[in-house]
Amino acid sequence: NTLKNQTQEGENITIDMIIDKFMRECRRSKISYRKIAMKSLTTLLKEFKINKFVEFKSIVLPLLEESESSDGGEKRKKEEGDIELKACIFECLGNAWHDSITSSDINKEYLELLSASLTKNTWKVQMQILLAAEKFLERAYTSETSDDLWKVLLSNLLLPTLDCLDEKYIAVKICALKLLEGIFKQLSVDRIKNIVTEENYHLLLVKLKILSTDSRSQLSDRANQILKSL
Repeated sequence: NTLKNQTQEGENITIDMIIDKFMRECRRSKISYRKIAMKSLTTLLKEFKINKFVEFKSIVLPLLEESESSDGGEKRKKEEGDIELKACIFECLGNAWHDSITSSDINKEYLELLSASLTKNTWKVQMQILLAAEKFLERAYTSETSDDLWKVLLSNLLLPTLDCLDEKYIAVKICALKLLEGIFKQLSVDRIKNIVTEENYHLLLVKLKILSTDSRSQLSDRANQILKSL
């Protein structure tokens, strides 16, 4: 807040300098430095409503690709650090998304990244991906969004999110249900059926009906609430 007050009167150059510094720190080799820099940078971007999403994504995407390319003993040795780093990256991507982004290409690329990453990561990373997707949904989609854009979102996220409902960790299930809840409160049943295939709509109902009878109310209550809207 102090920094924000100091920079409100035409001192944005100071903010730019700090952002540039954090951008450089995000490229440091030590994971602990990277994580602190990424969180500091994206908190700053969110607080000051500055759009540096594409630039930030260009920094972290190679880090994700590098962690996926490790194999054998190297991969086992790096696994825990990679999990922490990837969880941090997706948390920060969620914070970095900016309301002013209107490019359908950027939208699609981000959704494809979230979709692909959901299917091949541990539950800790899956949670952050789902939370990032929820933030993206809140900022980029409304009931007024075109069916074409909704189709891009659902074609990428629906099936991986439904798969997350089968995870053993309740925290992942809750995050997946919250994302589905956010999606379907924006769409009428007719629009949903027009956007998703009949097969995927049926699968959605089946998964939700299974959870609707779960003994844990934090799952069953949310599943029943979504079913009512469908």
